[in-house]
Amino acid sequence: MVHITKPKPNGHFISKFCGAGSACSHTQILQKPPPPPPPPTHQLTMKPLTNTNLFKTPLILKITAFTLISITFFYLGKHWSNGGYQQLLFFSTPENSISISPNNDRSFNITPLISLNQSDQPLTDQATTISPHTEESPPPDPNRTFGIIDSDGKMSDDFEAGEFDPDIVENWGNRSEIESGSEDLRLWAKKYELCPVSMREYIPCLDNVEAIKRLKSTEKGERFERHCPEKGNELNCLVPPPEGYRPPIPWPRSRDEVWYSNVPHSRLVEDKGGQNWISKAKDKFTFPGGGTQFIHGADKYLDQISEMVPDIAFGNHTRVVLDVGCGVASFGAYLLSRNVMTMSIAPKDVHENQIQFALERGVPAMVAAFATHRLLYPSQAFELIHCSRCRINWTRDDGILLLEVNRMLRAGGYFAWAAQPVYKHEQVLEEQWEEMFNLTTRLCWELVKKEGYIAIWRKPLNNSCYLSRETGAKPHLCDSDDDPDNVWYVDLKACISRLPENGYGANVSMWPSRLNTPPDRLQSIQYESFIARKELLKAEDKFWSETIAGYVRAWRWKKFKLRNVMDMKAGFGGFAAALIEQGFDCWVLNVVPVSGSNTLPVLYDRGLLGVMHDWCEPFDTYPRTYDLLHAAGLFSVERKRCNMSTIMLEMDRILRPGGRAYIRDSLDVMDELQQIAKAMGWQATVRDTSEGPHASYRILTCDKHLLPTLRRQRKMAKKGRISKEEGLSCYQNMLTGSSCQKGEHSVIVVKHNVHCTDDLLKSKRACPLFIKSDDEKGKALCQRHNPGLQEIEGVNTKEEVAWYAGKRMAYIYKAKVKQQGTHFRCIWGKVTRPHGNSGVVRAKFKSNLPPKSMGTRVRVFMYPSNI
Repeated sequence: MVHITKPKPNGHFISKFCGAGSACSHTQILQKPPPPPPPPTHQLTMKPLTNTNLFKTPLILKITAFTLISITFFYLGKHWSNGGYQQLLFFSTPENSISISPNNDRSFNITPLISLNQSDQPLTDQATTISPHTEESPPPDPNRTFGIIDSDGKMSDDFEAGEFDPDIVENWGNRSEIESGSEDLRLWAKKYELCPVSMREYIPCLDNVEAIKRLKSTEKGERFERHCPEKGNELNCLVPPPEGYRPPIPWPRSRDEVWYSNVPHSRLVEDKGGQNWISKAKDKFTFPGGGTQFIHGADKYLDQISEMVPDIAFGNHTRVVLDVGCGVASFGAYLLSRNVMTMSIAPKDVHENQIQFALERGVPAMVAAFATHRLLYPSQAFELIHCSRCRINWTRDDGILLLEVNRMLRAGGYFAWAAQPVYKHEQVLEEQWEEMFNLTTRLCWELVKKEGYIAIWRKPLNNSCYLSRETGAKPHLCDSDDDPDNVWYVDLKACISRLPENGYGANVSMWPSRLNTPPDRLQSIQYESFIARKELLKAEDKFWSETIAGYVRAWRWKKFKLRNVMDMKAGFGGFAAALIEQGFDCWVLNVVPVSGSNTLPVLYDRGLLGVMHDWCEPFDTYPRTYDLLHAAGLFSVERKRCNMSTIMLEMDRILRPGGRAYIRDSLDVMDELQQIAKAMGWQATVRDTSEGPHASYRILTCDKHLLPTLRRQRKMAKKGRISKEEGLSCYQNMLTGSSCQKGEHSVIVVKHNVHCTDDLLKSKRACPLFIKSDDEKGKALCQRHNPGLQEIEGVNTKEEVAWYAGKRMAYIYKAKVKQQGTHFRCIWGKVTRPHGNSGVVRAKFKSNLPPKSMGTRVRVFMYPSNI
């Protein structure tokens, strides 16, 4: 052992003990002692350092004592750390400590205690000892285990690994990895593919062909009811928009016209064009406002009803209406101007996509049918139920369908029937009228007015008429234990729903005061609070009023063109009431989940629309229905019942391209929801609530843009999953929002999304790209060009690019201008070098040069390419 002492600049010494051939074992920094007086010059001599001198010094004694004390304390600390101080890093070692269990001399059967759920329990719970002398009840049935550990606690060789998905390995590169900043957690979200083009109008529970084929009977309309896909066959792709889809025309213009490309079905024009329902003009459908029984217009028809029964008082006494067999919903569309909310319903595809036309117009509508189950609306919901040539046999099966109308009709409400039996005198029609009149009489309905082809009845205000009927009169009253508000998958009942003896539901306030007046039925619904229900309703209204006001200020909601809105967990309807208070020109469908309290009676008593639904199943509406989806506290509840991705995919199906979704929920679901939204192609951002960054809730704001969807369609076209024409049309719309007819290979680029006209071309505000595509006979299929420039032939495939070397052609590139931002520009030039493999060329331009920063030789894309 050698002791080496080195001086340091600060006046200290470094003392090291080093063995021969080994690293130094200890290092100690020693202070430099005060210097002795300098000896005379003649006494300065160098003495060698020997081991004898080293051990004679008192320094070695100090070092030895310090080492012994350190070892003693280290040993004591290590011994005490076994008693629960493992968290102290000083006393920890990298080796695992093994201690003998106090139960080593006892035997237990631990197989039932090993479960998947116990992996999340604290360590102290698992270590609890059980006395062998205590008699306890046998443990519950064990949960499903994987068998990784056997009964002796050893690793098993034949454990179950669970289901294996080979797509995880194959599609590993198609996943997006997100790392959480606060935890060591990685979330993986698989990017969803587009569904086939044939599913662009897919309604899962109404288009289940296999389930419909298995029905024993369809005589009563069973095929129009819900038949949802079985578990494992749920929707797992993104429903694409139709070819040429465009942002909907805003309200109120949409009441009278919609884009043909958004609902490309002309059969309804052929069937109902003569009845003034609908007509086609160029690229739009127009709605003159007529109907089968009111070909002269809905406004005159509504005036006639008001004159027949003035007490109906649209917009005052009558606020919520149900239109059965609505057609294209012109009846409900024109009632909106009279402050009346009309739910328009019809079966799917009786007339081609009539409900889809209604929703595209911005009118409240749902796909629903009178068949064998109750409709998803509460009792005493509507002040008026209207049927104009709705093609329903109200008297079949002892009037069971009209009894369903009676259940939903408010006490004192009206039923208007416009049909041929009302005014025609043919024998068959007269018999139908007699049957209808007799049935309504037994229902205690009063025929208020019969004029022309309209008959209007009124429902009684109480049960006195029902109780005064003869013994055995049919239909009979329902049992007292029957809940008329229970509607989810409940069969129709051939009985008269009883009215509340306290008059609840009949004495609602007039509109608009009823919106802010707590209704009587607030006290009769099943709710977790028994006393402070009115206070809860007012508190909810106040909360959403302040919240929506904040959305308007912070996120400029007034600039959103909101028309069709859905509140996915409505509660008492405070969100919808706040939108009305803020003056939004929209309608809200309030959805009450089956997993919560049934507040539908309260919603309708307030003058709002609502429906019952289970969000673990698809919703009965067409794709691309709503501009805004709002979900507050929904996913934290429903995730206990089903996968959140199932609900998110359904939201994507019913949300319009360009629409928005606002999800307000607890913090623990936000990360997963955000990753699912991004996997669907949404732009999703998590934001703080008004409570601040430390609140337990967050807001996930999502935008469903049209362009990413169209880009995905173009990628699918490259893979051969959709046709070349469909992919080309998608790319046309991505650039301009316009397209040629199907099968034509023409692209036109317009600055600022303005259509090209002669005036615009002369003013140079628009810049078109000319591409000519010829068929086999040399006939031009589609061409567009600027008359002031030379006509240039285009290309159809990438292989033809080389042929155009040296030819003048039109190209598109992205230009960034300070005043206008980034936009597409069209330039003309000469091809200098083609790139046949990529569809990218280099060209030299003599005029209309791009910005100087890009030079005269610019890399540009040529369209169309071989999609």
